[in-house]
Amino acid sequence: MSGGALLRHLVDTYAGSVPEIASRLAATGWARGSADDALGRVPVLRKSELARVQAAHPPWGGMLGDGCVPVAAFMSSGGIVEPLVPRMVERLAELLRAAGFGPGHTVLNGFGYHVTPAGLLFHEALAHAGCTVLPGGGQNTAILVDYAQALGANAFVGIASHLKILFEQQPALSIRLAMAGAEPHGDSIRAALLQQHGVRSVDMYGFAEAGVIAASCAEAGALHFHADALTEVLDPETDLGVPAGGEGELVVSLDNPGFPLLRFGTGDRVRIDPARCACGRSGSLQVLGRVDPSVRVKGMLLHASQLRRFVAAVGGAAVRIEVTRHDDRDGLAVTLRPGSAPLPGALALEAAFREACRLRADSIEADLALTADSCVIDDRRRG
Repeated sequence: MSGGALLRHLVDTYAGSVPEIASRLAATGWARGSADDALGRVPVLRKSELARVQAAHPPWGGMLGDGCVPVAAFMSSGGIVEPLVPRMVERLAELLRAAGFGPGHTVLNGFGYHVTPAGLLFHEALAHAGCTVLPGGGQNTAILVDYAQALGANAFVGIASHLKILFEQQPALSIRLAMAGAEPHGDSIRAALLQQHGVRSVDMYGFAEAGVIAASCAEAGALHFHADALTEVLDPETDLGVPAGGEGELVVSLDNPGFPLLRFGTGDRVRIDPARCACGRSGSLQVLGRVDPSVRVKGMLLHASQLRRFVAAVGGAAVRIEVTRHDDRDGLAVTLRPGSAPLPGALALEAAFREACRLRADSIEADLALTADSCVIDDRRRG
């Protein structure tokens, strides 16, 4: 389906049943019978706006279609709620099969199963693909290694740095196939896994509202979108399209029956190479970072709103985080400016950070030199 045809399909199918889509169409003056080019003027709905949209119309922000009953529901970074609908599972199962997953694979699932969607999404999709699933999540490394060995795991899904740690713990693991993404700078780890352990590791791209919508091909390792996804690369300041091959924000339209996305701004800064790949497909995705005040670290998306929640919880006056990478592992250092009262002790600070940000900080220190009310994310991995 062409881009224009997909937009037309989304509008014709959901304008009368999904209130959020209807409200954005109304804002443009669009009506049935309007020219297709009017759809390109539909305002972008950005991930950074979802918390506000959902707060106005809880819990789903008017984004679910009539009669949609999600398979499961989650809450991701920034307090955003997301449904799991069947098409997300089916699409990922198709990508997994294309990557070589299927009957005969016993797959260690390294994604978390609690609150956030990746663990259950992959579990269901792997089962659809005919695999046996070992629901590992973020358990203690030694426990996971024993689990994988005892049950004969020969494949893995999760983040590449996690799989690297498992092999460091036990080089004799039988895992030889992986789908491992969701972190920056994973290419070097995937290459090392192939060279050192014979693991063919496929990259992937997705986000909570869509599920996984791209995976890398066997021929060149380039990330290609699933045929379902209509993608645009826009200047985040003007919402105008950038020249072919230019950098900008990835905007996705997707038909997930019951939970469709129409011009959804992911917040990811990307480039889509229009050249034809060795596999025969055109358009290779390169994820370059974020356009909003957030960062992907240790496999999770960390928003400025979460940091501000942490600051408020401990009575601080400002926060700065520095994200580094050493030996293929992310490091997270937190600096706080104290407020009018002394900061809590180290253990209480660590617990508050985990509660607000769902991540473990490697260090938390006080610094009176931070500018009051500032919230700074310094990603040193960009080089």
